[in-house]
Amino acid sequence: MKWLVLSLVLTGAPPAMDPADLLTAAEMYVQGGKYSKAEPLLKKLVVNKSLTPEQQSRALNAMAMVKSASNDHDGAIKLLEESLALAETENTYFLLGMTYDTSERFQEARGTYEKGAKKFPKSVRLLSELGASELMLGDAHSALTHLAAALKLSSDDPELMRDYGEALLVTGRAAEAVKVLQDAREIDESNPHTATTLGDALAALGQTDKALLAYDDATNLDRAHGPAWFHKGLLLAKKGDYPAAVAAYRAALKVDPGNVKARLSLGVALSKLSGQEKEGVKLLRAVVEKEPTFAEAHAQLGLALEREGDLAGAEQSLADAVARRGDDARLYEELARIQEKRGKKKEAQATLKTAQKFSKGQPK
Repeated sequence: MKWLVLSLVLTGAPPAMDPADLLTAAEMYVQGGKYSKAEPLLKKLVVNKSLTPEQQSRALNAMAMVKSASNDHDGAIKLLEESLALAETENTYFLLGMTYDTSERFQEARGTYEKGAKKFPKSVRLLSELGASELMLGDAHSALTHLAAALKLSSDDPELMRDYGEALLVTGRAAEAVKVLQDAREIDESNPHTATTLGDALAALGQTDKALLAYDDATNLDRAHGPAWFHKGLLLAKKGDYPAAVAAYRAALKVDPGNVKARLSLGVALSKLSGQEKEGVKLLRAVVEKEPTFAEAHAQLGLALEREGDLAGAEQSLADAVARRGDDARLYEELARIQEKRGKKKEAQATLKTAQKFSKGQPK
């Protein structure tokens, strides 16, 4: 059979080739990225009744990969769902989850990984993808459970360790996260994402200098790794080093001009730099104009206007922020402070009373 498959790959299919051999050859084409050669074979195979259900499932999986390669993700999902109906395999669950992820149907991806992991509890890739999906969707505690289970099966996978470290960090276990992420970097020093996450964990522990070194490691590995530049900027701004923060934010925006949070942070940093206040306010106004529902942008514009001495503008911007996020005590408190400055004592008292309704349980 091997020589027949090799002959097909090199010269084309013999007319009387066995369907099982054709399937193997088609899968080889797909694995090699030769989708145009695989597709005509797969079109015949997916309707071939002589194949077993498991073989039909494999053919559908291969055809789904051809569809995905041409960005027909909906078509790929349909084929993979048909494949699961024929034979529930670990690979099909994985491919379907990945295709949902690519289509930004993240909840469906999570559900698929979860079903697959229940059926195949020893599958490292299903457990790890489930954990990564949960982490991305904000369910870090569930992510910890599944990533830990995956690590028991594959304890030296640096990408898996990175995701587990991130989950530890998000759940407030920064010291443990640092240890896991340092171990991951010992196995693979080439991943800028791991270095960035390590920087985040060190920053959470107040180890600013070490965190900045980790961000530098990330950007040295990949100058186009935007998160490292952005997170470095945030930490530098927290230190009060606004010139360096501005440079980091600009680098982040060069990589990803659509990063609204980096643009907002750049505007805030500029507004605190002598001689660049007006540029900062201008940039903050542009963010507000582009993202009118972004409450924090309105709030930061208000604070920048206050520093400029425009208390009326500051009050209006903070009122706009409250209108967009009316359950944030901090925003009410800032608004009340500006109202007090403007001599509006009654309005300030009323605003503070509202703030007290939302202050319980909010971080200071």
